[in-house]
This record gives sequence, structure tokens and C-alpha cells, in this order.
Amino acid sequence: MKLRTLVVAVVVPLALLAAACGESDEKKAESGPAATAAPGGATGTTKPDNTGVPGISDTTIKLGSTLPIVGTAATAGVGLRDGIKLAVDEINAAGGIDGRKVETVVLDDGFDVNRLVSNVQKLVNEDKVYAIVAPAGSQALPGTYDFIKSSRTPMWGPVSPPDPKIEPVFILAATRTAQLRVAIDYMGSKGVKKLAVIGQNNTLGAEAKAAAEAQAPKNGMTIVAQETVEVQSKDVTAAVNKVLSSGADGIVMGVDNAQAALVQNQINQAGKRGSIIVATDSGAGGPGGDNTTKLCEPNACEGFIGAMQAELTTSDVAQVAKVRDLSQKANMAQGGLNFILQSYAYTTAFFEVLKKMNGNYKYENFYKTAEAIDYDSGILPKIKCGALPEGHSCGAGAGLAEFKAGKWTVVQKFTVPK
Repeated sequence: MKLRTLVVAVVVPLALLAAACGESDEKKAESGPAATAAPGGATGTTKPDNTGVPGISDTTIKLGSTLPIVGTAATAGVGLRDGIKLAVDEINAAGGIDGRKVETVVLDDGFDVNRLVSNVQKLVNEDKVYAIVAPAGSQALPGTYDFIKSSRTPMWGPVSPPDPKIEPVFILAATRTAQLRVAIDYMGSKGVKKLAVIGQNNTLGAEAKAAAEAQAPKNGMTIVAQETVEVQSKDVTAAVNKVLSSGADGIVMGVDNAQAALVQNQINQAGKRGSIIVATDSGAGGPGGDNTTKLCEPNACEGFIGAMQAELTTSDVAQVAKVRDLSQKANMAQGGLNFILQSYAYTTAFFEVLKKMNGNYKYENFYKTAEAIDYDSGILPKIKCGALPEGHSCGAGAGLAEFKAGKWTVVQKFTVPK
């Protein structure tokens, strides 16, 4: 009896061991080779760990922006907001990104510097957004850079400040300085010899001055006047009179859209409209839209040159026609369609980066992926970013459009300054 018990005690464990070995081999045969690392940090079917990444849940991606929804720059702000909405609605209708729907938080800053800075902090600290997309306010945005750098929150496509050459900020279009440099080159080709600058007493005006100082010598021009106007002031008379008395035959402006119209009204009233070329950046010029031209007196904006960061709204380019149709169906203000085009293209480019991240939304992966992006929206110059320390100036060049006989016409396609 004792022997039988001993034999059973020995045989049963051996049988179990054999069965276990067979089962392990079968599982290996079914599962095939060991899982290999997938792009973006995932291995096999393992989902990337996004724990602690702001604005990311299993079902949503939260983005933010701050824009001038009311005030003197409302046409631009509303248009930029609407372009973001079109892009978000489109991606969500297609199932989102990696199964996540995109949510947005858009705050109104009223074109006020302090409110914009506070809004950026709120979006990051309270709303917990993943990134800030297409914010506007080139004179105010630099005041957020130290905070953005410390939080590492991506700022994608700000309109259109200088490139701070820091990790989180990606400039997708020519800066105001670059836009005005292109405009000055154009003026040179038209025979302008005496250049004047009218700029606000802030970074906007400083960029216009920098453009003139960089580009006038290259075109054989002399800077004959540099005049300053107060931010949001409706009195530009003194500045315009000094420019006219200087004998300038070309003027570049670093002002807002309302002041751009006031300057031209004053020039028109002085009977100088036909003898001076006036140019400004895309934000103040609004080529393709009416945010400036509707404020001009009859014929006062005739010949006005606006820099283009995006194709004209009347373009027959397929992507432009698509956005034009979408915005009409959504009953969005067509006066701001030029800004709708811009922010739609910025936002869709951002989605292209997210799609390439393979579900790993950690900021290290975002920066690596964004720096390698090479994307043609059909609306903007090609977006191609590089790595630091050169900066993240991802869009090269600006175009120029002229307002004549009540409509905008391209006079120079996208190009870079001399």
C-alpha cells in the first residue's frame, strides 16, 4: 500500500509537468514571434502610457486657444476661431485621432495684452489643455513664452510673432517682419526710393522698423520717416502728416487693421493716394477679407498691399474651395474667411503631427514628431519644421495681394525676402 501510494505521488507530478510544457509550446506556436517595439513607444498591442500628460484621456484630446473675439480685431479672432472649429468638426466626424475626439477651449482676450497672457495661463493651469493652437496677438504672445517654456505646453501656429527659438513654440507662417521685408522688396521692384514706417509703440511697430532697416538698403531705399501711433488710438493724423512731409513714396505699417484704414483715409484726404504704395502684414491687411478695407473711405484703399500668409479666399485651389464651401454651409462670416483658411490649415497640420505619434502623446514624442513634419496643406506655404537651436520657423515666405476695384488680386506668390 505504501509503495502504490508512492508511485502515484511521483507519476502525477510528472504528468502535470508534461501537460504544462505542452500547453506552453502550443501558446508559443499560436502567438508567433515575440512582440516588437512599435513606433511611438508602444510594444505589440500594448497601449502607450499617457498618464500625467495634460489634456489626454482615453477618449479625448483637449486643445485651447486665446483670440480677440470682440474689439477692434474681432474679424480676425472670429475667423481664426471658426477655422479651428471647422478642422475639429471634420476630424471628429472622421472618428477623431486614435479613437479620441478633439475638444476645444477658446477664450476671448479682446486684443488686450494682459488678458491674453492670463488666458494662456488659465488654459494650461485650469483647463489642462494639451496644446494651444493658433492663438493671435503677435505683440502679446512673447509675454507668455517664459510660462510656456516652463510648462512645456506646445504653442502651435501663433499668429505671427517672432520665433523665440524655444522648444514649445512652432511658427507656421512668416513673421510680421518677414512679411514686411517681402513687401519692401516688392516696393523696390516698383521704383520706391523713399520709405517711411508707421508703427505702434509696441513689438508690432518694432517689427515694422526692423523690416525697414533690414530691407531698405538691399533695395537702394532711404528711410525718410519713422512715426509712432498709440495702441488702438483713432488719431493717426500727426504721424501721417509727418510721413507725407518727408516725401515718402512707400509706407510700411506695423499697426492694427483699424489704424491701417485710418492711415489710408488720411492719405486719401491729402490727395496722395495714387503717389504712395502702402503695405502691411497679413493681420492688419487681411488680404482676401474685408476687416481693413470695409473701414476705408471710398477709394482710400485702392492699391493697398497686404501680405499673404495663406492663399486668397477666391483661389481655385481645391483645399481653399473645400474650406470656402464648409464655412458657407456652417453660416460662418465670409468677411473673415481669410483667417478661417489660416487657422483651419494650422489645425489640420497639428492633427497630422498627432496622427504620426502612434498614440504616444508625451511631449518628448510631440516635439520629435513635430520637428520632422513635412506637410503641404494646399493653403499655406509648405510646413516643414526643423530642430533647435535654429528655431521652429516652419513656414517660409509670404505672398502679396493688392486691393483694387473692390477685390484682392495676387501680385506676388509666396516668396522669401532677399
